[in-house]
Amino acid sequence: MVSALIVVITNLSGIGWSWDSTDYVSAGRAISRGLGPLDVTARPMTVRTPGYPALIAIGEWLNLPTNFTLVAINAVCASIITTCTFIMLYQHTRIGTAIFATTFVLINPSLLWQYSMAWSEPPFLAVLMLTIVSSLYMQHPSKYVILAVLFTLLFFMRYVGPVFSAPIAAIGVLADAKVRGWMKSFVGNAAALIASFIPMWWWIARNQRIDGTLTGARQAGGGTFVEALLNGFATIGTFFSGQPFDSIIYKNWSNYPFAARTMFVVLVIAMLGSLLGIYKNVTASTFSNPAVLAAAMPSLVVMTYVIFSAYRFVHLELGRLDTRMMVPLLAPIVIVFAITLDRATINKKRTSIAFFVLAASLVIANSVVFVTDTVSFATNSRHSSTSESQDLPLYSFVRALPTSSGLFSNAPQQLAPFVDNWPIFTQFQMDTPRPVPCEHRYAVWYKGFSLQDNIPSMTPVLYEDETGLVFDLGLCSTNINTIWD
Repeated sequence: MVSALIVVITNLSGIGWSWDSTDYVSAGRAISRGLGPLDVTARPMTVRTPGYPALIAIGEWLNLPTNFTLVAINAVCASIITTCTFIMLYQHTRIGTAIFATTFVLINPSLLWQYSMAWSEPPFLAVLMLTIVSSLYMQHPSKYVILAVLFTLLFFMRYVGPVFSAPIAAIGVLADAKVRGWMKSFVGNAAALIASFIPMWWWIARNQRIDGTLTGARQAGGGTFVEALLNGFATIGTFFSGQPFDSIIYKNWSNYPFAARTMFVVLVIAMLGSLLGIYKNVTASTFSNPAVLAAAMPSLVVMTYVIFSAYRFVHLELGRLDTRMMVPLLAPIVIVFAITLDRATINKKRTSIAFFVLAASLVIANSVVFVTDTVSFATNSRHSSTSESQDLPLYSFVRALPTSSGLFSNAPQQLAPFVDNWPIFTQFQMDTPRPVPCEHRYAVWYKGFSLQDNIPSMTPVLYEDETGLVFDLGLCSTNINTIWD
């Protein structure tokens, strides 16, 4: 409940929108109309998965305000993430450790930055935590069916889903072996993982039919693997130094804030020290210990995803290892550290006090950033949803047009956060049938946008300022080619 309330307060001025958000919401609106996942321009969406839009579609189908739906999704996801974190820590650590670590997840600025945006990260992380908890603790006969569904949902929330599903299934074999036996455990987890590949294959085959790609058009970032890996490590450091970022580009390790780099090094030293302390008491039965398995599963998830993300950036996609890219690892990392440090400090009063001071310092420092950001976002939202952006005269004029208008623009994703119209066609879709009927057509043209081809210069200008122009393109029932060749 506290997590949900925080999300509601954070988004009092409206949830933040970015270009990605416009595609998610557009796909949700299209799904609610039975058209399938279509992007802002009503083209089939391939570069993003349809899981998050499907959640948005529920609200659109119920005719709820879009902002209400987006905030409600994030509020529910925040509650799931926090609850699953506490469930795992309550099982395997002292109550004080569980409360401290869960509080850190609750007030973490990096997560707050995700909860304040219409992005797929909150639902993905919620499904991830549900999957880990289900794999470790569920003993119901339907467990592997549920895991197959959760593995599938991970993919449909984000394409990287299988990178998380595979290590969860691997440790799941160890977790289940004690109860079900090695053979049943292996077959069950393997079957769940393989079953989840079937709908994945269907979606990827669909993408290939549409545009010849598996997951949409991508371009490799280049550079070296080690450089990308260090960037990922430094971003993990920002989770604990309270320095989230999404519009800053840190090209290499040395460009990251000193506090973030220092925090990562401190975490590594603390972890190594804890492991060395625990090592003295390792026995053959240690590896089947529930607490060890509870730490091993998120540990393998973290290692797998960090390595994959670095490789992906260099060879597959220019996806910077920033807060948004790496945030699915935040709660798993906290769980691993909490369990490991808790076990290392049992019956060690001085060490316990030292780690308590470190944990308290982290919680207090991050709380300051958390409160500051919460007030800032609650007052003026983020990205395209800020009052400075929303109140531009151009958008005020366009919003005054009838909602039944058919819009064109040379930057549809730039325009989408400011209007309630869907779809918004580009200047090259004049003959494309509209999936939603319209009465009158208008073109919103940005002066500063790079794509200036095919401006409708022969049509009347209804509005103009330094941001852009609004052209009158006539009734939707007329042939647009007669006024815009």
